[in-house]
Amino acid sequence: MVLTGWNDRLSVGHSEIDSDHSKLADLLDQLEDAVANHLGQEAYDKVLNELIAVTRAHFANEEQLMAVHSYPLAEQHTAEHVSLLRELEAFKAKFDSYTITLSKAQLKLLDDWLTQHIVEADKALAASLPPG
Repeated sequence: MVLTGWNDRLSVGHSEIDSDHSKLADLLDQLEDAVANHLGQEAYDKVLNELIAVTRAHFANEEQLMAVHSYPLAEQHTAEHVSLLRELEAFKAKFDSYTITLSKAQLKLLDDWLTQHIVEADKALAASLPPG
C-alpha cells in the first residue's frame, strides 16, 4: 500500500474517533486496491459512496462530541468539516461525470486530506475530551 493506512501516528487517543478514522483509512485502502486491480467504475463508485457516508457520520459524531463538551474551537472545526465534505463530494461528482479518473495521485490527495485533518484538527479535539 502506498497510502498512509491506519497507524499509531494517526491515533488521537479517543476510541470512538480512532475507530471512525480507522474505517476511513480502510476505505481508502479498499479504493487503492480497487484502482490497483483495475476493478472499474462500479467498484470505485461503491467505495466512494461508502467513504462519503462514513465521513458524514464521523463528522456528525465529532460535532456532537464538540457540542456536548463545549469545545472552544467547535465553530472552526465544523467549518473544516463542511469544507472537507464539499471537497469530497466535488471529487465524487467529477468522478461520476468522468471529468477525472481515479489514479494513485488522486488517491494520494484523499489520503493527505484525511491525514492532515486527523493530525491537525482531530488530535486537538481529542485532547480536550474526556477519555472515550
